[in-house]
Amino acid sequence: MGAMLYREIAPILLFLSIRLALIRQPYFSTDFNVHRNWLAVTKHLPPSEWYYDITDEYNTLDYPPTFAHFECLLSRALAPLVSPKFVDDECFHLLSTEDGASPSSSCVVFQRLTVSLVDALLYIPSSIYASKSMYASSQSSSSSFPVALLLIFNVGLVILDHMHFQYNAGLFSLLLLSLTVPSTLLSAVFFVLLITSKHLYLVLGPIYVVKMFSGYCIPGKSFSPSRFVLLATTTLSTLILPFIPLLLPPSSHTPLETLLQIKARLFPFQRGLTHAYWAPNVWAFYTFADRVMSKLVG
Repeated sequence: MGAMLYREIAPILLFLSIRLALIRQPYFSTDFNVHRNWLAVTKHLPPSEWYYDITDEYNTLDYPPTFAHFECLLSRALAPLVSPKFVDDECFHLLSTEDGASPSSSCVVFQRLTVSLVDALLYIPSSIYASKSMYASSQSSSSSFPVALLLIFNVGLVILDHMHFQYNAGLFSLLLLSLTVPSTLLSAVFFVLLITSKHLYLVLGPIYVVKMFSGYCIPGKSFSPSRFVLLATTTLSTLILPFIPLLLPPSSHTPLETLLQIKARLFPFQRGLTHAYWAPNVWAFYTFADRVMSKLVG
């Protein structure tokens, strides 16, 4: 038992050590300042103003409300524990469009530590849980652990989160949980939390709708109205909840104006939905068509 426990814990500790070793590496992408500014926006402004702030026109908040609340948790609950003793106050100042100042080393370490914290508290446990759930019927108790290690040691996530700088492991955790929890209602909650954290996952929506409607609302050969109402209520409640603080006072805008502003930030059709050349699949075709039309229209 002790040897098996060590065999499972040792790779996880190695994984955390590797990620912690990346904390002080000097490289960081433009996304670092994006999240740095989102920390400042959610720290200094009321929720009703988060999606209106244009102090820094390049790093405006353009993720859905659940992710904004996550940034707020970091800036209002975690940041006071380390600032100014360990992290300089400028790390949490609102950036301006003209601000070209690089973050301090303590600011870099703090933000990278938040990613490692998400790994330790959310991604690693959800990876282990998901792998055990997938192999719950297996006769071998050790079948799930290699899968958990493959998830945990995902090189792409290490590069994206710890070198490029994002929180994709946390988002992937919500996806894993939505796929593996035994309760359909809880699965719906996790998926709605996912799409209200990063709306690119909306493309999975039709699959979840079909899966949940056919598997939960039609348990046999007959449609269950009570199950449909329960699923719809759970889904809509989870969807609406993150938006409520954004619509409350103090605000100089009506709730409808705020909702339209959030929509404009999440789906910037006027700017163009893509502003780089990284987007695959459907987005690649969209970008190609957009380029052709821009040439034809002039």
